[in-house]
Amino acid sequence: MIKERNKINWKDWIEGVLVTIPLRLNFKNKYLREIDYKLNQKFSWLLEKFLTFLNIAQYTDNYKLEKIPTRTACFIKEAENNNLKFEILKSKYGYSNYFKMYNREKVIYFEGLPIQKFSKNTANSTNNKEKTKKILEKNKIPTPKGNSFWFFQKKKALNYAKKLGFPLVVKPNSSSLSNGVSTNIKTIEELNKGINKALNYSPVFIIEKYFSTASDFRITVVNFNTVFCLKRIPAFVEGDGKHNILELGELENNKKERGEKRKIKTPFYKIKIDSDTRKTLKEQGFNFSSIPPQNKKVQIQNKPFLKLGGVPIDKTDKIHPDNIELFKKIARKIGFSLIGIDFLAEDISVSFKNQKCGIIEINDLPNLIIHRYPYKGKSRNISKIILNALKKEG
Repeated sequence: MIKERNKINWKDWIEGVLVTIPLRLNFKNKYLREIDYKLNQKFSWLLEKFLTFLNIAQYTDNYKLEKIPTRTACFIKEAENNNLKFEILKSKYGYSNYFKMYNREKVIYFEGLPIQKFSKNTANSTNNKEKTKKILEKNKIPTPKGNSFWFFQKKKALNYAKKLGFPLVVKPNSSSLSNGVSTNIKTIEELNKGINKALNYSPVFIIEKYFSTASDFRITVVNFNTVFCLKRIPAFVEGDGKHNILELGELENNKKERGEKRKIKTPFYKIKIDSDTRKTLKEQGFNFSSIPPQNKKVQIQNKPFLKLGGVPIDKTDKIHPDNIELFKKIARKIGFSLIGIDFLAEDISVSFKNQKCGIIEINDLPNLIIHRYPYKGKSRNISKIILNALKKEG
């Protein structure tokens, strides 16, 4: 076994326990959902009064969008253009992810985005990848074959992985932003490292098959009916016949649209150049000193993760009708009015029935900024759709 481990993220680990052992009821009746929504609003109001009374935190309208999570900042920017007012819960440690919005004479409390009232389900199952996988399998929706294991089941997990066969993926049962995810695992040693990495973020990890030839798509479904699509491309540079690959990376990272953190002004992360880059370049016949010819695209990272410098390209108009219906079906089965679907497929314009493909993850709070500011393709203003639904509700 590989004993080297990173420092455990205890916050994510504890949250992982809570989502693995459900603590909330799943209200499917619309009247019960309305009661649950009102109770949440009342609880948020009481929490505000309690924290303000103890001088621990308070809501303020004095905030900066660049310091707010981008999914919320993207929505607030659109709403402010429509004269809606917001406040954010702030303590001495900084901003939280809790907000209140003044919609006409109503005050709406929300976390992340104000979408709960329009959902058909109040229990959050999307943060529990194991539960999500079971929902998909039950409804015969394509998803990679795999299984979940607790931290004390490593031996059982290794035996299962050998039977499943390489290459594999290991990921935490609950996490976001690709934290703790290891892909294209080909050896037992890499598998051990992947398990330990996943356990830094969750007490439960998932082992599943890796799709080596598939492209990575992010699908966002709004109000169970409107579907958007992005293709996530691994970080790359484009040759100019003058600069070497290291210099091209620096030139790309100096662009104003790239930053260490993803914000409205910097919707793309800086390209990460590391040991994996050296390996990726070698596979293409390059090294850091190579000077690619004009217009030659050279891949810098093997994984399409945006936080490594990958970029989103809009493919909404290319989605096959069968795939659109599949994504709508997933939204209805999960029950949230806004979901992000990570979909692996060779071609989004080909029906899922006619190609190897699978849903690998579902997110109940997808980041809107990647659709609003794609690297290439049409900008999609999902914030406006959410805002119109709120206005219609009154």
